[in-house]
Amino acid sequence: VVAFGLGALEDNTHSSIGLHFGTSSGNGYAMRWMGPSLGLQATLGAYTSGSKDVKFNDYYYDYNYEAGENEITVTRKGRSTSGTAALNGLIMLDHFNRGRLYIMAGGSYTYYREKRYSALYQKVNDQSYNYRLVPNSISSEKTTEHRWTAGIGPGVELGLSRHFRISFEVPITYNNDDEIIMYIPQVGFYYYFN
Repeated sequence: VVAFGLGALEDNTHSSIGLHFGTSSGNGYAMRWMGPSLGLQATLGAYTSGSKDVKFNDYYYDYNYEAGENEITVTRKGRSTSGTAALNGLIMLDHFNRGRLYIMAGGSYTYYREKRYSALYQKVNDQSYNYRLVPNSISSEKTTEHRWTAGIGPGVELGLSRHFRISFEVPITYNNDDEIIMYIPQVGFYYYFN
């Protein structure tokens, strides 16, 4: 009976589903497949934010006025959409009561699209910082970015109950902006199946 109970507990830590948030791990729904010494994590997520209905006032007051500017362009963010996919490998360093210590290595890719709106304003008079919207001057453009991050670092997974676990990682990352960043934590919440 004791052997059966321990076997069931061990089987309970092999596959899981949850949420993960991080730079190299990605943001979104995640699945983990864990073996005694190696593991794999896949993450997929998407979101949309911002407004489709961007408005410009008829008048604009320029607090950063520079003499001689008769026309200025005002830009506002519109709707943005982001999709993320990530794949990370895990190498187990130690198993302990209700948890494990591991090294995580992998990366994430993010497709980011944003719509920006611009409007042209003309100065009302030479003595004022007020500008008036030029009729029919509002335009829009879409920008697309392909962002990626690769990272490696230590992590720990702790059991909260028989099925629920939480993970913390602190990778060193390198991204598409040629930046090396350390100490941005990642966190995940998982439900492990029977």
